Amino acid sequence: MTRSRVLITLVMDIHTLLQTNCTRLLEQYYSNLEDVLSLQATLINDILPGLEDELNLDTDSAQWAKEWLEDTCERFAHSMEHL
Repeated sequence: MTRSRVLITLVMDIHTLLQTNCTRLLEQYYSNLEDVLSLQATLINDILPGLEDELNLDTDSAQWAKEWLEDTCERFAHSMEHL
């Protein structure tokens, strides 16, 4: 087998593995999305208001905290890191 054939085969194998992993990650994402959104809503609607009062957060800090919690992609990535 020529060197270029070996490289093409290797690239195709890598592509197949990446596609498989992409599919698995998407399945994982969608299987957990409802739970992430539920937890997110609980944090924003039930927990954050109490923290705002307890910590005497000013308007800008409270808004930043809400925006941070609303960033579903970041929260999902963070939760995946800690499995």
